[in-house]
Amino acid sequence: MNCTECGVTLPLPTEFRRHEVPCWHCGKPHPRSLVQGEAVTVEGDLIKIVPTPTELQLGDIIAANIDEQPRVKRILGTPGDTISIESLRLLVNTQRLEDILAAAPNKSVATLPVDYDSHRKQSRWQPQLSRSGWTRSEGKWRFTPPSASNANDWLIYHHQAVYDQMRAAAVMDDVPINVDESRRMAFVDRMAIGITSNAHSHATVEVAFFIDGETRTTNPVIIGESTIIRCDQASVSHGNAALELADVAPMAVRVTSGIASFDELNLFRSVEYRLRKYDDQSVFPITLGPTEYYIVGDNVPASVDSRNYGPIADSQILGIIEP
Repeated sequence: MNCTECGVTLPLPTEFRRHEVPCWHCGKPHPRSLVQGEAVTVEGDLIKIVPTPTELQLGDIIAANIDEQPRVKRILGTPGDTISIESLRLLVNTQRLEDILAAAPNKSVATLPVDYDSHRKQSRWQPQLSRSGWTRSEGKWRFTPPSASNANDWLIYHHQAVYDQMRAAAVMDDVPINVDESRRMAFVDRMAIGITSNAHSHATVEVAFFIDGETRTTNPVIIGESTIIRCDQASVSHGNAALELADVAPMAVRVTSGIASFDELNLFRSVEYRLRKYDDQSVFPITLGPTEYYIVGDNVPASVDSRNYGPIADSQILGIIEP
């Protein structure tokens, strides 16, 4: 069903216990009776399992035989890899899996939505300058270069905690479909921006991200009708003190040339693979044997995977999921 306040889709499990379901996007509570009456059941995806290739790679999505049931998981570690933890984040050979996938040309990064600006009456994006070239009307942002320099005319995203009275907060690892889950969420910092522009928009932009405690910017990017810019593209440390990002304001965009007209400005986060509070930390680091694989699920808080039962044997792998 769609939220009755902001209109975004509310992903729901087929069964849940809550009496109210808050919208993950705006916080609007929806009574169980309304949800049950409005929700539409969607059939699960039909997947195709193909024979395992000669060499499985990090990030491959596979079907594995777990307790006599086929389970779909992602490979986080292959034979010879060392799995370790840092601030509960899972590392493979000292790297985060989401960073490895982002750098691989033939791999996709699992993402979840954080903010759909066109669905908000009051935007979370704010111009940095009081006299700015940025204006918003009917959920769409437009940038017209001012007469003065626009070098510091950034549009900055300010995050708010949907489940905590909309206070300023860092982006957390919320998984909207886990409506019955009660846990302390974890901070995330691997994000992307999706920009949809109209045919009259001809602009080049820079995007700044707050990553690992510092502000980094991308090189100029030409904006097409639909453009995704990920934080791994931001490799330049931003030395301009006029822009100071933080975990509560983790992203900004500025137009470096042209006139911009954005129909949609959407924020996504990468799925970040980590231990949960109850997972056994004492077993790490783990160096995988010649026939062992470490697997995880993309629904990180709820998945039952190698964090529960340890590495699996190659004989348990039924095949790879065809994209």
